[in-house]
Amino acid sequence: MFCCKFKPIFLSLLLFLLFSCANGSFTPSTSTDTRFIFPAPTGKYFVGTSSEYYVDKGRSRRPIMVQFWYPAVMKNKASQYVTNTLYAPEIMELFAEDLKKKGVQNTEALKRIAIHSANDMIPSMEVLGKKYPVILFSHGYGMHRRANTANCEELASHGYVVIGIDHTNRAKLVVMPDGTRFSLPPSARIEQVQKDYSQDVKFVLDQINSLQDNIGASASNSKLIQRINSILDLNHIGIFGHSRGGQTILHMLDADDRLRAGVSLDGLPSSKSEAKKFKKPFIKNPLC
Repeated sequence: MFCCKFKPIFLSLLLFLLFSCANGSFTPSTSTDTRFIFPAPTGKYFVGTSSEYYVDKGRSRRPIMVQFWYPAVMKNKASQYVTNTLYAPEIMELFAEDLKKKGVQNTEALKRIAIHSANDMIPSMEVLGKKYPVILFSHGYGMHRRANTANCEELASHGYVVIGIDHTNRAKLVVMPDGTRFSLPPSARIEQVQKDYSQDVKFVLDQINSLQDNIGASASNSKLIQRINSILDLNHIGIFGHSRGGQTILHMLDADDRLRAGVSLDGLPSSKSEAKKFKKPFIKNPLC
């Protein structure tokens, strides 16, 4: 039986992930438009999104890009909310190139996928007056921090702050604010890959805790990011991940007291980890 103090964040995370996975197909925005859009979030908040990067000085100044999705304004407080934000354009460009190499010529639609979160939207004063539980997201090997955008937007619309982590040199592509690009290497030792994933999660946890005290390693420390940091409820942190990111939860959930619950989407198998009895709420492969 789950301890009562873990139930709210775990059950909410599970239900919203199940919902957004079940409704995760793309649909054309109009009958004549070639754009595609993600499922609309169902919560009471419009969602903002912003990127930030940290520098891990303890690991040869390893750069880590993160993506925040956060409640921005109550829907009943805004008469209109429109976003033309495109989904991960630099990643979609790479996917388009890969498809062209395989003979697929019409890849323009990949570059026109629309999402429901607005870039760098300032949270309203009403939002800033509260604290919101935090959910970390860890992507699969060769994917990227925005891979599960529909899940992240859905969670944020219900009052969570979601932080997607780019695992540098384990993601398909990471583009830093200065234009520096980190691509996926042709090969890597699995032990080192898993170590990188786990250390990245721990490092981001360290940063969001220390940044509330203004002592973190945020490289930009913009006013927007400061405001987002100010609404984080660091007593309630959950995590979900896909594939290698899901496997990382098996390694991290009980190892870090700051993580309260976890969901693994298609986490890679590990006999040692699978046999483990977690002390915290955990579920693997919910219907996706």
